[in-house]
Amino acid sequence: MSSEPRTGATGEARMPAAGAPRPAAPDAACAPGPGDGRPAATGGACASAVGEAGPAASDVTRTPTTDKPRAATTDTPRTPSAHEPRFASTGTNPPPATREPHPTTPPRPPLRSLLFVPGHRTDWLPKARAAGADAVVLDLEDAVPAPDKPLARARVAEALAEAAAEPAGGMALFVRVNPLGDWTAAEELRAVVRPGLAGVVLPKVHTAVDVRLADRLIGWCEHERGLPAGTTALVPLLESARALHDAYDIAAAAPRVAYAGALTAPGGDVERAVGYRWSPQGTETLALRSRVLLDVRAAGAPCPVTGLWTDIADLTGLRACAEQNRALGYEGMMAIHPTHVPVINEVFSPTPEELDHYTRLVAAVESAQRDGIGALTFEGRMVDEAMAETARMVLARHAHG
Repeated sequence: MSSEPRTGATGEARMPAAGAPRPAAPDAACAPGPGDGRPAATGGACASAVGEAGPAASDVTRTPTTDKPRAATTDTPRTPSAHEPRFASTGTNPPPATREPHPTTPPRPPLRSLLFVPGHRTDWLPKARAAGADAVVLDLEDAVPAPDKPLARARVAEALAEAAAEPAGGMALFVRVNPLGDWTAAEELRAVVRPGLAGVVLPKVHTAVDVRLADRLIGWCEHERGLPAGTTALVPLLESARALHDAYDIAAAAPRVAYAGALTAPGGDVERAVGYRWSPQGTETLALRSRVLLDVRAAGAPCPVTGLWTDIADLTGLRACAEQNRALGYEGMMAIHPTHVPVINEVFSPTPEELDHYTRLVAAVESAQRDGIGALTFEGRMVDEAMAETARMVLARHAHG
């Protein structure tokens, strides 16, 4: 039986029925835990994201005799034999290395704080709101014990339905699904891609192939729910050395990719994969976080975020870590405890003094331009239109000016 996705009378792609052949997982070897230190099942956990073009025919394979995804054991994609069924492709050429905008992809708002909450503990959502989290990541992966996963999926779906009925502009809800290693994640996507969902956090992303497969599955779900294509953001978690190395390709793989970055908490998958020894000062991961940030920016993926700080009580260390990440150019951090949210929000927000400074700078530059002057001295420094444009961006983002 063909493994290609079925189409309706109009030729539109639809998710396969429950008994139909299922798309295989990407042929990638991924580390078993989240990229940066994961909280216990009673707390939050750390997380990952998107795309438009489908994978090339050789990107994804299945075991012919069982019709189940083939697990990979190395970083090198395996070339399937001529007789193996393959996930349907939109063509034989590999997808472009640059990210093409999609006309229906909405702008992604900047998020300062993304707080993890176990999917079976949606009763903790009021605490997340009270802490001021810009977004919550409802976790269906490691923060949920195996016996509670069906309950978690049902509770997450209920929370999303409630969020859809609330006024826009509140706390955004994301869901971390399980890895695309079997059909579980696809069924989770079908349950959670619905009104009320801001985005999907995808763990154990290994290559751009994973993103393209997730993008295609999410697109099917959006079509089923009557959502505009590209509504759902995709946050890929870079949790292996290969993924960190390929950050540009992963971020460029689909227009829906957003909020991607390097997660470098102590003791997690990334520390194991790279081999660094974590320190609170972050000197050993500074180059890694910087390079991944540059890759994500160059790929055009908006609003990069990073994380995590796993010491619950050390808010001083958290602040120093957040300030370093903000100085690099990240726009937010993932968090594992409500007490971390106010610190993160403060660090990733301009102060009133900074906003006043930007307002004065814009006024001074625009006044000089009316007099035919391009560059001027402002409060002891040379400024011109480039500085004014940066100031306008900050003011617009924070509803000033």
